[in-house]
Amino acid sequence: MGVDVSLIKKEFSAVKARRSPWENVWELIARYIFQRKQGFTTISAPGDFYTHEDVLDNTAGQAHQTMVSSLDGALWKNGGRTFRVKRPRQARDTEEIRKFYAEVNARAQGAMEHENAGWGTARQEALSEGTSFGTDAIGVFKARPGQKHKVEYRAMPLKNLYVVEDARGRVIKEFYEYEYDAFQLVDEYGEVAKTGKVKAALDKNNRDTKFKTLWLVRPNESKEKIKQSYESIHILCEDDLVLRHSGFSGNSIIVSRFYKNEGEEYGRSPGYNALSPTIELNGVVEIITQAGELTALPSWYVLDDGTFGNGTIDRSPGGVIPIDVTSSRITGMAPIGQIGTVGSTMPLLKLMEMLVQEIKMHFLNDKLTDLNNTTRMTLGEAQIRNELRADNTGAIFSRQLDEKFTPVIRRTLAILEEEGDLGVEPGSEQFAQLTAAGIEPLVIPDELLELRDQGIEIYPIEYISPAARILRSEEIRGLISTWQFAATFSAAAPELMLWINKRKTMPQVAELYGAPEGTLVSEEEFEKNFAEYKQSMAQQQQIQAAAIAAEIAKNQASANQQNAQATATQSGMNGLINGGGAGPGDMLT
Repeated sequence: MGVDVSLIKKEFSAVKARRSPWENVWELIARYIFQRKQGFTTISAPGDFYTHEDVLDNTAGQAHQTMVSSLDGALWKNGGRTFRVKRPRQARDTEEIRKFYAEVNARAQGAMEHENAGWGTARQEALSEGTSFGTDAIGVFKARPGQKHKVEYRAMPLKNLYVVEDARGRVIKEFYEYEYDAFQLVDEYGEVAKTGKVKAALDKNNRDTKFKTLWLVRPNESKEKIKQSYESIHILCEDDLVLRHSGFSGNSIIVSRFYKNEGEEYGRSPGYNALSPTIELNGVVEIITQAGELTALPSWYVLDDGTFGNGTIDRSPGGVIPIDVTSSRITGMAPIGQIGTVGSTMPLLKLMEMLVQEIKMHFLNDKLTDLNNTTRMTLGEAQIRNELRADNTGAIFSRQLDEKFTPVIRRTLAILEEEGDLGVEPGSEQFAQLTAAGIEPLVIPDELLELRDQGIEIYPIEYISPAARILRSEEIRGLISTWQFAATFSAAAPELMLWINKRKTMPQVAELYGAPEGTLVSEEEFEKNFAEYKQSMAQQQQIQAAAIAAEIAKNQASANQQNAQATATQSGMNGLINGGGAGPGDMLT
């Protein structure tokens, strides 16, 4: 099916018009909070670093960066400490399946953290734009053939991004507008991009002329490409030329909104909330700065034959104002002196302190970084504090995980799965291709293949990052408290320990505390070890029982011998007393 370029450009024009009202506030947020992102409503030139003399305070910028770094540290940890692909609950915990998922996790995490993947840059840029402007996007794409890395991540700046929602408020279509010079255009798209104007720029080595392109990613309505549920269309705008028409197995542009109002395509953010006090603080700082200048360099008057300052009062620091010496109103005045004094700035300083605190609270600096180390706390108080922090930040963490990180990881796994990196079915086409290429395929265990055929997801995601542990902190406390309660009162009621599932406790502890993969043995290995343990304990009990029986027999023999000796001794004594013979008892019978 052909591409109707005119229809796409017409739709884009409407989408662009819908975004226009947002750009004014984005420009203000960029100016006062996130300066390097300015340019929504202004035109920038190379080397323009937006050094505005009227922006005198960067408290909001610092608070914003603190929020970004805190969120990034809580949501993502390198080295496999953020997420893992886990065994579905329907599958047995065998050594075969455990080894399979260990390899899957190593490949997935290695692909994301490859030095050429760009995941760190894309992630931090997205968090920066989401917390300031309320909307961010990350592109997840298959790497070019021949590259050592499998997946690439790209930050999709809001300045160039235009989104379209479906009826349920989900972003299903993205337009992305950007510019290339002639050399970049040909490098990206090849010979098809060599139009007349592009060739002319190439011949003149012209790198200044930019060619605007439009990229559209939308659901694929063509029945001819069933495997590609999304289509990707690149258009050279000036020539209405389709540069590339391809597709993806899923939406490769992940758009998330920090906060969301119903009916709005773009999100809100802490930057929106902090904008008003930020502008007010900037004004207060300006007044305090001027007051400081006037205090250090006050204005002076000097008596002169001219009129009173020629009608102008210079109140600038160090200003000098001539005054007519013939005026009767200045009789007795010193020939030179200061004009007025600066009033107290204490109210302004107090207001400034309040505004700084408000701005930091809008960016949740107190919730994300305040450890309250100035006061010594008991373990219970520390747990209460952590619980309050979890309550305050849990919704933010959950939204970031659900709307940004999970779709990104899902798309990554889908790309790796298409390449056969996450396992292949024995005898399949992928198996044959990898084998022919000299690559030993990772084989999916039969049990997992059966579950997949039943529609069960065999690559479920589990988060083990600090944010995930915060969200599950109540489960950890509940587990510990249950064991403590049972152990404390088991002396009075031993049957309480029978309620606890001892076998399931350690897997739960490892999961809740985010222990590294491989910390615990598999359930299959545990059962084997437990059987050996019980056998060993039974043997030890038999040995101990035999030892005890031998000791008892030894003691019994010793006692018998001692009794015999005592009897013999007693008989001998009786013989001596009675002149020999039997004892008194025998003689009486």
